[in-house]
Amino acid sequence: MFSPDKHKILLHWYRTTSWWLLPFTALSYGLPNHEPISKFIHASTVTLYGYHSYVSTSCVITDYMKRPLLGDLLRVANAKFHLLGTIGFLKLILERKNIIDK
Repeated sequence: MFSPDKHKILLHWYRTTSWWLLPFTALSYGLPNHEPISKFIHASTVTLYGYHSYVSTSCVITDYMKRPLLGDLLRVANAKFHLLGTIGFLKLILERKNIIDK
């Protein structure tokens, strides 16, 4: 769980969903906020970026952190911070009527 770069299924999803990042970002940027589908697109975009950032950071920890205890501590912190950030953005998106107040 804390080492997604060592699991084939999680890496498969990482590579598969990387093709979705740019289209979802463009849709998220281009859709008006009052559209009912916009919350789904925004939430999907945030989830994709959160997952990709989590896996990428885990790969960096694996490549550069050679002390096992510190590496384990950083992996737990990585998972907690990415989960906290993603849930925070999702809560912001799903609770607001308009995503961006003008």
